[in-house]
Amino acid sequence: GLVGSEMCIRDRENTNDNRVNIYPNPSTGNFTLDVSGMNTTIVDVNITDISGKVVMKKSYNTFNGELTTPINISSVEEGIYIVRVNGNESIVKRIVVSNK
Repeated sequence: GLVGSEMCIRDRENTNDNRVNIYPNPSTGNFTLDVSGMNTTIVDVNITDISGKVVMKKSYNTFNGELTTPINISSVEEGIYIVRVNGNESIVKRIVVSNK
């Protein structure tokens, strides 16, 4: 049924989901996370490297489902990082950290 197929999609990357935007991307590790249209008062942001190691984990309060916040992970190595925004659902994006 539908519930099963939703479970598989949940962790797949939602690259074209415009409720979560990250800019600039690529960045030096200083970037802005912009969340809108999430039906939730709190979002949990988890950033991991591609091996799954957590580099940042933080909860933010949204205002009417919206959030704009600066994020700094500039101490990490250059590479691709997975940004997972968990609210009433999970939206997955990636950020490229380079040119340090």
